[in-house]
Amino acid sequence: MTKFLSDYFGLNRRYSRSINIERDLDREEALAGYIITERSLDALRRILTGFANPEANRAWTLTGVYGTGKSSFAQFLIAACGDGENNARQRAFSLLESTLGAESDEYESLTKIIPESGFFRAVVTAQREPLSHTIVRALYHGSENFWKDIKPGKRSQIARELMDLYVEIEDGKSIKTKNILKLVRGISKAAKAPVLILIDELGKNSNWRNCRGRAMRRFI
Repeated sequence: MTKFLSDYFGLNRRYSRSINIERDLDREEALAGYIITERSLDALRRILTGFANPEANRAWTLTGVYGTGKSSFAQFLIAACGDGENNARQRAFSLLESTLGAESDEYESLTKIIPESGFFRAVVTAQREPLSHTIVRALYHGSENFWKDIKPGKRSQIARELMDLYVEIEDGKSIKTKNILKLVRGISKAAKAPVLILIDELGKNSNWRNCRGRAMRRFI
């Protein structure tokens, strides 16, 4: 009787396709089988320090060759920063608790720093476009998710401004980079929550042409 490799080996379904941080934003199953490695713990510690200390670094770039787990770590972080009722957040917290224990500094920091309402999560995959356009797209998708229970006409002024900017980008117009910081501050104030901007495949941005060939993840 003929035997195949599939008769002897199996593959966890989470490894059968690449993580897509936009598609998998709140998918609990996207974290199934994820293993928190020493390198990802080191990255998490640095990021948590930035979350907790306003004077610390709050912008991070993860670089590495394809398949080293950058997007998987990004997915874990995104999930952990969701609201308290989010199943993906609960799975992320459980993963960290089972890895390090509920009394670990990392787990305690995560539970204290991430509010019950979660962060305003602006997640996007970069394209060959100005970085300012990528950030606006991220903020727009974050707005649609964060205020999904509020009808568009009843959302805050900053949310409506963000929608207008997104439409301008879709129509091929340019956005001034100097307006981005003001936009982020306005969103944080309206959302009453910290803003996490996560850009996947940052090397695709036209502003980052020198980084082509290197996969990048950017957290701001």
